Formats: sequence, C-alpha cells, structure tokens
Amino acid sequence: MVSVAEARLTNRRDPSAVADLMRLLDRVQELSPGESSTLQLKISLLGVTDRAEEAKRLITDQLAPDRKLPPDGYLSMARASEAYGLGLEQLSFERCRSVHGTNFDLAIAEAVWMARTGRTADALRSFEAAREKAADRDRVTWRVAWVQLLDGANDERAGPLWVELADAFPDNASVQRAALASRSVQGNRDLQRRVIDRLKSVVGANGVGWRLAEARWMLGGIAALTSEQDRQRDLVKATSLMNDLVQQYPEQLDARLLLADCLLRLDKKDEAITQLTAAVRLAPGSFTPTMQLASLLQAKGEFDQAKPHLEQAERILERSSAPSAPVAAGEPLRPNPAANAGTAPDQDRAAAWRLIASLYAQRGDTAQAVEVLQRIGGDQSTESDIAMAELLSRRGELSDQACRKLLEKPTLAGIELVAEQYARTGRISEAESVLSRLDTLEAKPGERELVRGLYYQRRMKFAAAIAE
Repeated sequence: MVSVAEARLTNRRDPSAVADLMRLLDRVQELSPGESSTLQLKISLLGVTDRAEEAKRLITDQLAPDRKLPPDGYLSMARASEAYGLGLEQLSFERCRSVHGTNFDLAIAEAVWMARTGRTADALRSFEAAREKAADRDRVTWRVAWVQLLDGANDERAGPLWVELADAFPDNASVQRAALASRSVQGNRDLQRRVIDRLKSVVGANGVGWRLAEARWMLGGIAALTSEQDRQRDLVKATSLMNDLVQQYPEQLDARLLLADCLLRLDKKDEAITQLTAAVRLAPGSFTPTMQLASLLQAKGEFDQAKPHLEQAERILERSSAPSAPVAAGEPLRPNPAANAGTAPDQDRAAAWRLIASLYAQRGDTAQAVEVLQRIGGDQSTESDIAMAELLSRRGELSDQACRKLLEKPTLAGIELVAEQYARTGRISEAESVLSRLDTLEAKPGERELVRGLYYQRRMKFAAAIAE
C-alpha cells in the first residue's frame, strides 16, 4: 500500500488524485495509528501542496501527551518537518525520547539533524552522551556511526578510528564499505587496499562494490607511478574491470561513469560519450553525468548535440537549489560522509553554476552566461567575482566598482582583468600600477611573468613582452 501511495504522490498537481491519496493515507492511519511510512507521506503531501499549516497541526496533534507512536513515527515526523521547514524537529525528538527513552536510531537521527543545521559540536556531544548511556554502547553500529559523525565534521580523530574499526572487523562487509566511503581515509591507500581485498574475499569475485573501489584505487594511484608503461597498464586494467562490470550490470551508473573516465584518459572520447549518454539515460535527473556529457560534446565542437544536455543540467541545478524537496517514505536519517567532503553544499552549487556559465560563454552566449552567474545569489567567493568580471569584460560592461572589488582580494586572474580593462579605456598608468601588485602575490614560477608578458603583447610592446 505504501508503494501505491508513493506512486500517487508524484501526481500531486491533480486535486482529485491528492484527495484520493489523502483518503488512502488516512485509512492506513486508522488501521495502524502512527505507522511511520504513511505518516511521513501524509506530511509530505501536505508540504508539497502548500498546506504547511495543516502539516504542522498534524505533527502537533501526534506529539500530544495522550498519543504514543512507535519510535519510527516520531523520527518520520522529524524528517518531514525538516524537509518542509516546519520547525518541529526538536519537539519530535524530545517526544520520542520521553516515550521510548534514548536508543540508537533516535541518537543518530538527532545528531545528523544537528550537523545538517550547522551545529556540528552539539551533534558530537549529543551522540556521545547518548552512547555513554546505552547498554550496547560497544555495538558495532554505535561505533561506526560515531566515526561517521567525526568524519563528516572533518575531525582528525576519524582517520585513525576508521583504521582501527576496519582492522577489527575484517569480515564485516558493512564496516569495510563504510570505511571505504569515508572522507578521512581517501588518502590512505594502504587501508583502502586492505579493505578492497577483504570485500572481495567476503562478497566474492562478482561483487560490485569492491570492483568499483578497485578501479578508483588504480586510477587514484596512476599519477604516482614513475613508469609510463605501469601507468598505461593500470589504466587498461581499470578500463577492463569497468567494461566487464558494465556488461554484467548495464544499469550500474557508477560503473558507466568510471568507464567513461577511463576512456577519456585513454583519449577515446567517442567511446566515453557513449558511456555518458547511457549514464544520462539511466539517471536523467543527475547533474554530474549530464554536465560531463555536455562539456565533452562541446569540447569536441558538437554544440548542437551539447545544448539540450547543458539546458538539462541547468534545470537539474535549479531544482536542487530550491527548498523543500520531498522526503521519500522511510528514507533513513544517517550520516552521509560523501556530502561532507570539505565543501559546503552552497559552495558546491556556486561552482556548478560557474561551470554552466563557462559553457554558455564558450558557446558565445554571454548574456545567458551572465544570467546564470546571477543565480548564485549570496556566493561572495573570489571565483564567482572573476567569472562575472570576465563575462562583463567581454561585453564591454566591466565597471570601476567591479574592478575595485576584484582588487580587494587580488589574484593573478583578477589583476590581469583589471589591468586590461584600465588599459583598454586609456588609463595606462593605472593599469601598470595594478600590474605592479603582481609582486605581492604568491605564484608558481613563471605565472607573474606570463600575465605581464600577455599584457605587453596586447599593447604591442613586444620587447617588454619578450623580456618577461
């Protein structure tokens, strides 16, 4: 019945479908008060149909002292409340604790919620306190969740604890997978090698996860190999491994993406495009393969074929930037180390918008590129300022105010842009004054000289350009 309800939720724009679904959910709740999946679905339905006040009343009624729901019911309400900005998460957690006491599911749900709302220290303290009170505090699930929280918080304790856990439970595939996915062991190739070998031993030669990890491990080590023959050998091995996996599991998205990466490294662009095209068909709402396909097609000069994928990537990012995405019934509230890989989600989105803008600029559509950059909104990064300045410079619309902003936090690219803008408008002395600030910046050998050389070349001062 839950699957039927979830399917109908996708048709939420039809009033009659919404009414039918609501009656179905109400019936389930009559038969099984507080049933978590349908309770969360009902709150989600109210949320996506802009009936937030009704959703808040529903949760508030369920939190009444005379009501006792199963633990999942309270946690489902907390998930839905967070998704739709209802502000009742803490009350849901507190009521769950009051009725059922503290248990693992409540402790991790509350800690992850705190971490997602920027209270990382509170999240760690809350989970640690709950674990201290738990009779089963040494159970592996508590230990893994604790290290995942530390990992998501970029806590230096996470790395050594992952090594300890992975080595303590060599036959536990869940522990090995968690360690392999963690941020803090990505540079520990020795541990990764042990974990991959253990997973292969535990799950068998046909396992998917260890083969994906094996390919990533080989690709990650190629740069450190001193012999071109060794680099080519590992690249071919990774390609063969992923090709076999794709043949066995054609709908395995990660295998398609890794195979595309391998093929690109082998300079087989057409074959890589084939894999990315298949990946986009498998996951039409996924930003990464869509953007990679658009970038690769455009790099080959196939602008017409790239355009629909670029526009789709833009739509995907627009949707992902919107608040209040629905939460699927029964979606677990667990730490997600991959989402905390050192960059905040809003910074990720800003970088993605800049990439989309750069592709529009490559197409010569500067107006659309400027419009895309303006969607970044509150992002105040130097990268976004430079990207916008480059576009405005192409249109002849780079203002003095924008130039001054670039010089507040000077970079090589920013100084080059401002000096060029001043020189183009006849302000040569100001341009050369800006160029002199290159000497105050840290730069790799030759970078400052290149900026100066290009500036003088554009001014037809070839002797000065050659001297640089």
